[in-house]
Amino acid sequence: MMKTIRDCLAFNWKVLTFRAGAEDFAAAKWPQYVYGFFITWLVGFGRWWDADDVKIEPIMRTGIGSIAYSFFMSFLIYFCMKWMLKLKAFNDLKIIPQTWLFVTHTSLPGLLYAIPVEMFMTNDMATRTNSIFLAAVALWRVSLFMHHLSWVRNLTPGQTLCAMFLPLAGILTALTAFGLESSTFDFMSGNSGAKATSAMQAQWEVVAGLAVFSVMGLFIMVPAYLLVAERAWFVRRDERKFSAAEGKGEP
Repeated sequence: MMKTIRDCLAFNWKVLTFRAGAEDFAAAKWPQYVYGFFITWLVGFGRWWDADDVKIEPIMRTGIGSIAYSFFMSFLIYFCMKWMLKLKAFNDLKIIPQTWLFVTHTSLPGLLYAIPVEMFMTNDMATRTNSIFLAAVALWRVSLFMHHLSWVRNLTPGQTLCAMFLPLAGILTALTAFGLESSTFDFMSGNSGAKATSAMQAQWEVVAGLAVFSVMGLFIMVPAYLLVAERAWFVRRDERKFSAAEGKGEP
């Protein structure tokens, strides 16, 4: 039992320190998946354990929202990168659970959200601290995402940028279209329901700027993604033709 726990912690540490490779994800067993599920649930539960906002749905306090989000992000990441994978990996359905394994093992830094800063800080300082926590965790996870695409899935730099920024820009653009970007930021940073402060006003302005940047960037990322995916398709086609020619013994 202790050895299994140590193996799970060691695997999570490799993921968080940018050292996990494709062979590590391929060799992962069911304890790593159970551990990822547990950590993701724990982070989701810890985000709201000290919240006193009556608007928060009881189901969100259970942590199930983080579990659902992990499945959503896993499929989104998979479908954004699958067109750029080599033929063998493209046909390998193990990539889907391995992607979910990666997403869940990036959850651990989110335990920062469980720190009840509101209990020993002023409202303004607590708001700033929660936002710093969110920014730090987001930057760490995006860096891990880039590493996973380039190092684990062996995508080229251009493919990595497209597969990374397209889902991020798409999500923020969708939130902006429904006018949910600021409320989502407050929700994720644990400031939902908090009294508006000068710090929150400044953060909303930053979020609005990011939203505009994402909408504009989406008009660039979609054509770029299609172009890169098309080139990857032609490369796979040529590789298949070459392999077929070699199998027939043609010069």
